[in-house]
Amino acid sequence: MAAVFYVSSGYMTFVYWFAFELGEILSFMVLPIIVSSIVAFYKPKTVSKKLNQYRWKLLAFSLIWITNSHVLMALITNVMVLISLLVLLISDSQKFKSRINEYFKVAGVYILGSLYVLVSMFTQYVGRGVVGPDRYFGAMSFKNLIINSLDNIISPGDVPAHLVLNMGIVMIVVMMVCFMDFHNLGMFGKTFFWFGSFIYSCFNRFISMGSYR
Repeated sequence: MAAVFYVSSGYMTFVYWFAFELGEILSFMVLPIIVSSIVAFYKPKTVSKKLNQYRWKLLAFSLIWITNSHVLMALITNVMVLISLLVLLISDSQKFKSRINEYFKVAGVYILGSLYVLVSMFTQYVGRGVVGPDRYFGAMSFKNLIINSLDNIISPGDVPAHLVLNMGIVMIVVMMVCFMDFHNLGMFGKTFFWFGSFIYSCFNRFISMGSYR
């Protein structure tokens, strides 16, 4: 639901209909699949049998899709997935062997499917002294992110994209409800609430850096 809400937020509406950033649009199409695949690793009983059966394949091919669509999204998503799977691996040592096998499958298929993009990216940027202008590294503050989300602004292009970046008012309301009902959440819910909040704030800050372009 979080992935669906974010994809439907005001800023993403700007990306779809006004900026038409095709790479970003394509990468966001599989975000719900990636989140669902991660949940399938954590709580197999909460998802369908088909999703649970193909979870590592769905995760691997979704990551390949994103890497071939949008490099910045690929970097952010890979960090999110890596942290999620490592936390699961450490917290559930009883299934270590079966999980590590699936992880190697995901990594192997992903690397093979994205190798030409990854090699090109590293050869073009690493050690080349490529830097952006100073303002490129100035991400939006968390305060402005919340204010923009409450305003739920959609820019038709006459306002700089980084000034209207937001996760949408619906997502803010959902986070507030979860926070108020925090004591009723299980360990799984509490972990994902804090982790999700952290990733969301970082996610939007990174996207705001990219918007300066």
